[in-house]
Amino acid sequence: MADGRLFTALTTKITSTGGATHAGIAWFVLNPDANTCHVRASVSAQGYVAADNADLMFPAVAVNRNGSGVIAFSLAGPKNFPSSGYIRLGRRGVIQGIHVDSAGTSPEDGFSGYVARGGNGTARWGDYSAAAVGPDGDLWFASEYIPDQPRTFLANWGTFIGNLGSH
Repeated sequence: MADGRLFTALTTKITSTGGATHAGIAWFVLNPDANTCHVRASVSAQGYVAADNADLMFPAVAVNRNGSGVIAFSLAGPKNFPSSGYIRLGRRGVIQGIHVDSAGTSPEDGFSGYVARGGNGTARWGDYSAAAVGPDGDLWFASEYIPDQPRTFLANWGTFIGNLGSH
């Protein structure tokens, strides 16, 4: 929350400017109002973020007291192995475009995609992203990606953790 506003985001289906349908991010800035009789909120700002040739998945939001914020997410597509990304936020919403902070280096190759390992032929991806504000106002975030590291027996994913400072 910043200035009494609640910031949130979710994965949604979006048609990008190139005309293709992908997973994208819907973000909202809410003005909450609660008392002993009701809880309600009005939307003060909202929007969408999409990539022309990639999916943006599992967003997580954090905003500090200064109104600086981040939306963390996983990004994947035909030209991008599963990667960690983020978008900068201000008091009224998105202020910068998509940043890939740790590009994936290979395809997802976990056990959940293999029938012989109990999967259904389609691998799971993007179980989480996280975003938080540190005690000093720094913006911290994490999301899944495929690092250039040795794989375990069952998976090859990793977690990227980033810090954007407090401004």
